[in-house]
Amino acid sequence: MPKKNFGYSIAESLVTLFIVAIITTLVLANYRAGQNSAILRQTTAEMVNTLRDAQQHALSATCPAPCGPTDPKPSGYVVYFDESDIHYEIFADLNDDGFYDANEARFVEPPSERLLNVGYRIKLAGSADCSDINRNNASIAFTPPLPQTSIRTKDSSGTIYDCTRACIFNSLGGQTWRITVDKASGLIESSIVSSETCT
Repeated sequence: MPKKNFGYSIAESLVTLFIVAIITTLVLANYRAGQNSAILRQTTAEMVNTLRDAQQHALSATCPAPCGPTDPKPSGYVVYFDESDIHYEIFADLNDDGFYDANEARFVEPPSERLLNVGYRIKLAGSADCSDINRNNASIAFTPPLPQTSIRTKDSSGTIYDCTRACIFNSLGGQTWRITVDKASGLIESSIVSSETCT
């Protein structure tokens, strides 16, 4: 009686390896997409929390340390975004211009930089000067006591424009989040969007 062979053929082994390779590729691709989504959500949440933190400081009219009785009180708290760099800044504004000046460094240390894991883009709404495609910065200020919200941008010559709405877009791995700050209501919102519009 002939001996039976219970081994696998080369064809069966290759098919098995091919299936394992496909499954591994799918798992790794989904892992990377999930990781990108988590980084994007975290970055957006940090930006929103920074905006709300500045708004809360203005609401409580706090004076950042070290702040003595002879130090000038800040006219507001500002979060400044510059698209050309990968950070944004929060500081106490002393001269009500909404932009960081050297004499404001003694408040809350020099402006604390928030480094980003993703790039961001800024779009502003309001006048034609605000929605100019070349605007790459936004200064979002919260002034006590209500707090009143102001949104400003500055061009290369230093001219400052007041805007009605700021939209900051964070994108990574094909997903985009929009942070919207409205001047009239002071409302700060974030949501997933399919297109980069700021209306």
